[in-house]
Amino acid sequence: MSSKPLVELRHITKSYGGVHAVSDVSFPIGAASVHALVGENGAGKSTLVKIFAGVHPADSGRLLVNGVEVLPEDVAEAIAFFAGPRSAKSTGNILNVDGGVTAAYPR
Repeated sequence: MSSKPLVELRHITKSYGGVHAVSDVSFPIGAASVHALVGENGAGKSTLVKIFAGVHPADSGRLLVNGVEVLPEDVAEAIAFFAGPRSAKSTGNILNVDGGVTAAYPR
């Protein structure tokens, strides 16, 4: 396995008003690896996944895929970064990938 991470989060931070939901989170994700986010309620697990998935933007920090910084602005764009050259389009809260997979997601 290569030592270069497939995906890397660097210093991700997200606040809602005065509440710090995610504060300076960094970790690499290698190809063919499995990770788990574990923590108490309110620890920022869902917020971090939503940033990763393009549902919410980070206030600061970087998300890299194969060493290239990506800034997904919505779920369709995040899927395009991770799924490769596919056709992903979103309308409202409906996502259609390659004309065959359709999913609804919360906004």
